[in-house]
Amino acid sequence: MSKPVEMLGRLGPIPPTARSLSIDTLRGLALFGILLVNMLDFAGPTLRAVPMTVWESPVDQMAEWFVRVFAEGAFAPIFACLLGVGIAIQLRTKENRRPMLFRRYAWLVPIGLVHALCLWRGDILLVYAFAALALLAFALRTTRFLFRFVTVLFLVLTTFFLFLVLSVGDPVGANYTVVLELVQLYSSGTYFDLLSARFPELMEGLIFLPVVFGWIIFGLLLGRFGFLEVPVLHLPRLRQLVLILLPAAILFKALYGFLLLDWTVGLGLFFTYGFAGPLLGASYMFVLMLVLASPGAEDRFVPLAAVGRMALSNYLAQTLIAVIIFHGYGLGFYGKIGPALGLLVTLVIFALQIVISIWWLRRFYFGPVEWLWRSLSYRRPQPFFKA
Repeated sequence: MSKPVEMLGRLGPIPPTARSLSIDTLRGLALFGILLVNMLDFAGPTLRAVPMTVWESPVDQMAEWFVRVFAEGAFAPIFACLLGVGIAIQLRTKENRRPMLFRRYAWLVPIGLVHALCLWRGDILLVYAFAALALLAFALRTTRFLFRFVTVLFLVLTTFFLFLVLSVGDPVGANYTVVLELVQLYSSGTYFDLLSARFPELMEGLIFLPVVFGWIIFGLLLGRFGFLEVPVLHLPRLRQLVLILLPAAILFKALYGFLLLDWTVGLGLFFTYGFAGPLLGASYMFVLMLVLASPGAEDRFVPLAAVGRMALSNYLAQTLIAVIIFHGYGLGFYGKIGPALGLLVTLVIFALQIVISIWWLRRFYFGPVEWLWRSLSYRRPQPFFKA
C-alpha cells in the first residue's frame, strides 16, 4: 500500500522510497491519454479543422470520434491536478520550500520553451510552469479561500469563453484552406520552415493558462488531505465522487459525441475543454483510485507507475518520436496516417515507454530530464545511478 509522504526535518529532495505509487500511476495514465489526443495533432491537422471532416475513411472517423469523446480534454486536467498535489506534498515539510519550488518551475520555463519552439507547437509545459509559479503566491492561503477562489475563477472563465465563442463565431469556411496549408507545411517543410511558424502557435497555447491555473489549485486542495496518496483511507468519499461525477461526465461527453458532426470547432472546444473533459478526467482519476484501493491492485499497475515516475522524460520523448515520424525533416507522414493507424502508433510508442521506463528505473533513480530538473532545483547534483 502506498504511504503518504511524512513531514521531513530538513530541506532536501523527497527520497524516491517515499514516492506514492498511486500518484505515479495517475501520471502514467495521464501521459497515455495525452499521447492519445496529441497523436491527432502529431499526425495531421485534425484538431485544427471541423471535427470528423478531414478523413474520408469511416474507420478513421470512428477512431477520431473515440479519441475526442473518451480522451479529449480529460487527461491534461489530471496532469495539472497532480502538479498541484506535488506542490502540496512539498509544502507539508517543516522547512520553507517555496524558494526551491520557485526555482523548480522557473527552470521548467526554458524546458517548455525549447520543447515548444524547437520541436512541437502543442507544448503544455510552459503553461504548467507559469501556472505553478502563480500558484506559489496563493499556496499558503486557507483551504476555504482557495475553494472559493477556484469556484469564482471557473465561473468567470466559463462565462467569458462562452461569450467569446458565441460573439466572435467560428470561421468554418476557412478550415479547408488551413488544412491544405498545414499538410503542405508539416509534411514537406524544412526544420526552419516549421521553426518560423511555431512562435504564433506558442502564443495561442497560452490561452489555456487561466484554466490550467484553476486545475492546479484543485490539485493543491486534494493534496492537502492526502486524498490521492492512500486511496484506501478515503473509500467512502471516493465512491461518492464517482457516483456524482461519472454519470455527469458520461452525459456531457455523450452529448458532445452526438453533436460532434455538426458543431463548430470553437463551441466544441469550449464544451469539451471547459467542463465535459475535466469532469471525465476527474472520473477517471477517482475510479482508478478505487481500483488501486483493492488488495494487490497496486502491484498490477507498477508498469504504468514506472512511466509516471519518468513523466517529463517520456512526454518529451513522445514528441521527439512523433516529429521524426510525421514532420517533413523526418519521415514526412504528416496528413498520411489517419486516426485509426494513429491509435496503433500510440499503443506501440506507449508500450515501448513502459518497457524502457522499467529497464531505466532498475538502474537509475530518476529519468534523465527529471534528474537534471531536480539537480537544478536543489542547486546540487542529485543521486542518479543505483548501486
